[in-house]
Amino acid sequence: MNNVEIGAQYSTKQALREVVTKWALTTQRIFQTDVSNKQYVTMTCVEEGCPARVHGHVPKYDINWVVTSVVGHTCVLKNMRQDHPNLTSTLIARLLFNEIIKKKDMEVKGVQTAVKERWNYDIPYGKAWRAKQRALENRFGTFFDSYDNVVRVLHTLKERNPGTYVNVQHFTKDTIPGYKILQRVFFSFNICIEAFRYCRPVLCVDARSSQASTRGRYLLQ
Repeated sequence: MNNVEIGAQYSTKQALREVVTKWALTTQRIFQTDVSNKQYVTMTCVEEGCPARVHGHVPKYDINWVVTSVVGHTCVLKNMRQDHPNLTSTLIARLLFNEIIKKKDMEVKGVQTAVKERWNYDIPYGKAWRAKQRALENRFGTFFDSYDNVVRVLHTLKERNPGTYVNVQHFTKDTIPGYKILQRVFFSFNICIEAFRYCRPVLCVDARSSQASTRGRYLLQ
């Protein structure tokens, strides 16, 4: 079913392109982007001789994208597609975003199953894995962002809690010049440091022998 109509409006160019891609998925055709800039977008069928195209633009003094031209397919399907080039990992991440985020432990096979149930395509494991990672990164940030945030949070805690001790240790790699890699961190709030001074000193001794293992605690007087 062609759900792309002349006069249809979309808030962003990405939204318009996604609608065209969904049309391509349902019709088993492949679209390519011929023109894409701040004012115009034109997508056409990749089959030689097929006139299918969708054109949209942003009218003057407007902010929405409007479809101004839709031409149907004349090409004939040679066989049913098992996968679809327009169904990229980036698109899957957007279309299944809420589902992946709500089920953070969702397995990659679950993404493959969801795509099969919704669009009847069998996507490879690698594409499903990339889609899941993109969705999680869009919501929670990348691993690099997470490590950077740890350091920022610790320094903020130190600034807002005078006396707090923070020790951040990094190491570098020749293969990644200019980057610091987080190795370990330690921090303690000032109130914990002060309270520790009043704790009763305790020495724990763990003695092991070939015959038996004994453990004892001795209070320091």
